This record gives sequence, structure tokens and C-alpha cells, in this order.
Amino acid sequence: MSTTRTKSGPVEDIFSRSAILVGPESLSILERSSVAVVGLGGVGSYAVEALARAGVGRLVLMDFDRISPSNINRQIFALHSTLGQAKAEVARQRVLDINPGCQVQVFDEFVRRDDWSEDVLDEMDLVLDCIDSFSPKLHLIRTLLLKQQQFISSMGAAGKLDVSRVCQGQMSDTRNCPMARRLRKFLRKNQCSLQFPVVYSDELPRYWQPLESVSTGVGRDRVMQGSMVFVPAAFGITIASWACKTLFEGMA
Repeated sequence: MSTTRTKSGPVEDIFSRSAILVGPESLSILERSSVAVVGLGGVGSYAVEALARAGVGRLVLMDFDRISPSNINRQIFALHSTLGQAKAEVARQRVLDINPGCQVQVFDEFVRRDDWSEDVLDEMDLVLDCIDSFSPKLHLIRTLLLKQQQFISSMGAAGKLDVSRVCQGQMSDTRNCPMARRLRKFLRKNQCSLQFPVVYSDELPRYWQPLESVSTGVGRDRVMQGSMVFVPAAFGITIASWACKTLFEGMA
């Protein structure tokens, strides 16, 4: 187990409170586990934070983007001191500051049909899909289904405000989620299963002003949707909690 030195001097196990809750055997399972988080935005950043503090032993983090001022209102890695930096590298440094014993591997790249590091996912016990743009998300889900890789996918957290409406279920169960609706259509068209775990919100989307498209410099232009920290953070914590429970059950 990881330990740290307190200001007063004694060495203390950083997961001592976790051990009281779940026991040393469960903590050992997390320490032996490998989890990939693809997409380090509002949802992914909080998922990584929770997994690091839970004690997952190996994290693979993927995101091509850099931190911008518009990220600060909802992404835990986004600070004035990190503006312009690669999200994946900022995430790596933060994870190691939380748990120096964690093995962290980062990929500063865009998920696309070719030329991305999908083979590393084969080594993972679990993959968390936290991508917030449609085309790379669809490609990742199809890839994971084809590989029969165990994964949990986050649906759309933008345009939502009520954390009490965050749900866990199967892709086929989703409702009131434009992202999930569009994904279901394309997955059915490609004869892909809709029986995989997702985190979603059944709150009706809200928009105070018309949506606008913005260029990211990679892939197609994206629609800028309204979002605050509450629901993306709740999604991230929920998907991380579900991931840990899945690991407990699958590796016991």
C-alpha cells in the first residue's frame, strides 16, 4: 500500500480510510487493476481523480486536447496555472501527486479510424469511454465491442443541470439523451449490440441560447453546448464508482 509522510513526521497509509470501508483484499484488487480512461474532459477528469484516490494501480489516459479557459468551469485539471498544457500530461502529474505508486501511461492523441494506440486497450481490465464528441466516441465503442473488451461508456452530460437524474443502465435503456439517441441509431445500422453499460442523464436537455459550431483544429467542427461542473462531475464519479465495483466483482 502507498504511504506518505505527514507534517508531524509519521508515515501514514494514504488508503487507510478506504481499507476501513472495503477491506484490504478489495484494495489489493484495485492495486492490481489496469483501467484506461479515454477522454479527459468534464467527465473523464473526475473519473481519473476518483480512480487515483481509490488506489487503482495502473491508469492509461488518452486525450489529444489542451486546456483552454472555457474548460475551467467544469474540468478538474483545468486551472489558470495549467492553461495551454496537454490534458493528458496534466492528468499524469496530478495522479502521481495523489498516488506516487500508480503506473500512469498517457497518450496525447485523437481517437480515429487509424493511427491511434488502440492496442494498449487490450491490456486493460476495464476501459472507461468518456469521449464527448460523436465520431471518435462511436469508433471507440465499435472497437471495444469488436474486441469484446469490458467497458463502461458515458453518454452526454452537456445541457443537463440536475445531478439527481444521473442514471446507470444499459445503452438500450437510455432516454432523453441526444448523444445516446444518435449513437443507438448508428450502432443499430452497423448491427452492433446495445447491451453495454452506460452512465446517462434522463433529464431533458436545456439550452439558454442557440447552439453554435466551433473548430477544434482536429476532426469536424463541434457544437458548443452549455455545461456546468455539477453533472459532468457526477458522471465522472459515478462511472469511476461503477468501475471499481466491476473490478471487485470480476477479480475477486
